[in-house]
Amino acid sequence: MSTKPHAFTLVQIQYFLAVAKVESMTLAAEILSVTQPTLSSAMKQLERALGAKLFVRTEQNRLRLTGVGRALMGDAEQLTRAAELVAENVESTQRDLTGELVVGVFSPMAPFRIPRILQEFGQLHPRVTLSFVDGNQSTLQRMLLDGRCDVVIMYRLDLDRRIQTTVLDRISPYALLPANHRLAVERGEIHMRELQDEPYVMLDLPHTREYYLGLFEWAGIAPNIRYRLDSFESVRSFVGAEHGYTILHQGFGLTHTYSGGTVEARRIQGGPPRLEIVLGAMEGTLQTRRARAFSRIARSVFAANPN
Repeated sequence: MSTKPHAFTLVQIQYFLAVAKVESMTLAAEILSVTQPTLSSAMKQLERALGAKLFVRTEQNRLRLTGVGRALMGDAEQLTRAAELVAENVESTQRDLTGELVVGVFSPMAPFRIPRILQEFGQLHPRVTLSFVDGNQSTLQRMLLDGRCDVVIMYRLDLDRRIQTTVLDRISPYALLPANHRLAVERGEIHMRELQDEPYVMLDLPHTREYYLGLFEWAGIAPNIRYRLDSFESVRSFVGAEHGYTILHQGFGLTHTYSGGTVEARRIQGGPPRLEIVLGAMEGTLQTRRARAFSRIARSVFAANPN
C-alpha cells in the first residue's frame, strides 16, 4: 500500500479558509472572484488529497466544518501566513526594512536596556514603525499567542510551551534595603535568614510572585509580607521610606527613589536561583525580517551590557 501523500495546492488551502469563514460556497466564490464550479471543484480535489470530508451541509443550507475540517483550520491559517512571510521576506531582501513591528516587554525591565535596543533599532531601520507595549508575564504571553505582539522580552517563568525562547541574560536576585538599615551599613552581602523578621515589601505580579516566594522556600524561611505592590518603582519608594526591604533583579546600582528616599542593594549569599531574561516568539512560525533584525540587536545590547 502506497503511503505517498496526495498533493494539494496553496490556492486550495486559501479557498478552504474562505469557505470555512463564510460557510457558503456561493458567497466565498464572490469574495474570491472565482466561479462557484471552480471553487467547488477545488474543494473536492482538496478532500481527495487529504482523504477526508471537510464540510457537511446543514438543514439551513450552510457549510459546517467536520472534525477533520476544524483540525485543518489552524494548520491552514499557519500555512497561508508562512507563505505570506516567505513572499514578504524575499521581496524585502531587495529593499530596506519597512512595515510594523510590535514588541512586548515585562514592565520592570522596560526602563533599563530596552530604550537602548529601541534606539539602535530605530537608527538602523528608520522605515519600520516599531510599537512598544509593556505588561506583566501573563499579559505578554496572551498578546504573543493572540498575534498582537511579534516578539516579547520577559522572564522564563511558566511560559506557554508554544513560545520559543532565546536567552538574553541570566540575573541574580538582590536584597534592597533602606540606606541606613544596619545590614546595609555593616554588610556587603547578606543571607536571607537575616531578613526573616523584617517587613517585606513584595513586588506582586503574576508568575514573579511565585518566583519570589520560591526564594524564601530556598532559604528555608517564611517572608513577613507587609505590603504587596504591582509597581517596581512603588516597591523601591516604600523601601526608601523605611517601610521594609524587598527582593528585586533589575536596577541594582540605583540608590534614589521617586519619593526622595535612598536605598542600598546587597547581594544574597548562598547562590540563589537566577532568572533568565528571554526573547520570546511563537514556535513553529516564520519570523519576519523585522523580527529577526530586532532579535539580533537585542542580543547585541544585552551582551554588551550584562546585568
